[in-house]
Amino acid sequence: MKPVQDFLFEPSTDIGGCVLPLLGKPGSGKTIALTQIGIHSLEQEHTVVWRGTKQAQWINFVANNEKVVIWNHSSIDNFKSYISNIEIGKKPRYVDLDEKENIEIKEFEDAKELVKNLEDQAVNVVNVPGVNEKKGSFKKNIYFFRKTWIDILHALVDRKGGLITVLYDELGDFAPCNQQVKGKNFELIAEELPNLLAQMRKEFIWFYGASHGTHDIHYNLWKIKNNGLIYMSRANVKRNVTPETAQTDVNNLSRGEFIFDGYESRFELPKEPNFSIKWMPNTKKRYIRLEWTANTPNLIKEKNIKKEVANTLYDEFGFTQEEIGEVLGMHQSNISKLLSA
Repeated sequence: MKPVQDFLFEPSTDIGGCVLPLLGKPGSGKTIALTQIGIHSLEQEHTVVWRGTKQAQWINFVANNEKVVIWNHSSIDNFKSYISNIEIGKKPRYVDLDEKENIEIKEFEDAKELVKNLEDQAVNVVNVPGVNEKKGSFKKNIYFFRKTWIDILHALVDRKGGLITVLYDELGDFAPCNQQVKGKNFELIAEELPNLLAQMRKEFIWFYGASHGTHDIHYNLWKIKNNGLIYMSRANVKRNVTPETAQTDVNNLSRGEFIFDGYESRFELPKEPNFSIKWMPNTKKRYIRLEWTANTPNLIKEKNIKKEVANTLYDEFGFTQEEIGEVLGMHQSNISKLLSA
């Protein structure tokens, strides 16, 4: 086996999918790494899914002549894009991304609809609100964000055919360390996600998530259900998990360089947005940024209501779990958990 080749640059279907965190301090090149993995995945005819953020790092794909389809969740309002300015007080220049070459903007209502309509030979950027939103409570918003992504991963597992690459920047937003997973989020991340990760590997899904270190993400992602760890510059090495990797070697890595399974290599971005996209300013100090507001549904409240309905259908009317799932639009495994909660 050649880990760098088989898991990163030419993913092998003989091995199956994988779960691989990329660890590195800010500036180590994690976003460049995810972009290059995505470009190679497109070359291998994978359908590529990119976790969207307001920082719009997917612009690197456009710079390298790859099509980007932006999928905004239907709860997103006032979606705008602009080019940042060097001066703080100066107004940004707004741009209409839908008019730009190799960029298309669409909307989705739920996970099944999204997965059914993902585009091949394109980077599908999925914008799910809930992180750093100005409206609504943090507890409600972050649960919506995590639950929606859990549903998306379930829908990817349940799809019919195809190879999938999921590129997830700021992985800690989705699956933070165990100490931060509380209440309803515990059910999602500590109980539901581990089994889902195992299914993803079996269903030919390659999941790459970037984080500053293992302290930022749930241990199932870096210790239990993963295929290894990719270390980038100044990441803290987990010697009990990867004894073949020395901390001094990781400390000496330059931007874009990495060590995986004892092998050292490098991620490189062929072209940069500021010098290859004609409508972008010719300077690295200006970037594409997004704005939106969102009215995220209160899924915590909805779950309590669904539990009452499920119990009534099960206890009083004798519905099977499969039938209850059809009524509530939920997977049978989730109905089982709902009834036993």
